Amino acid sequence: MDLNTEVIRDKGNPQPVQVRELRESVQHKREIGITAAQHLCAEMLHTSQRSWRQWETGDRKMHPAFWELAQIKLTESPGAHKTPN
Repeated sequence: MDLNTEVIRDKGNPQPVQVRELRESVQHKREIGITAAQHLCAEMLHTSQRSWRQWETGDRKMHPAFWELAQIKLTESPGAHKTPN
């Protein structure tokens, strides 16, 4: 199944475990810590690290548009986007 099929299928709000697993994949690919990975994920979506943490813990629901953008931007190869400073 390709990325586009997954994005279309995941039309609703993602579960916190899905958000966390996406961050963990970024963390492992880039060999960075949890906080740095959360910061990177948040920066890629133009949102705050606090929002990302709330999505991971389930304190806040991630809007489907953010989820789709996260899947597109964060599942590409590490060199596809510059790491924010």
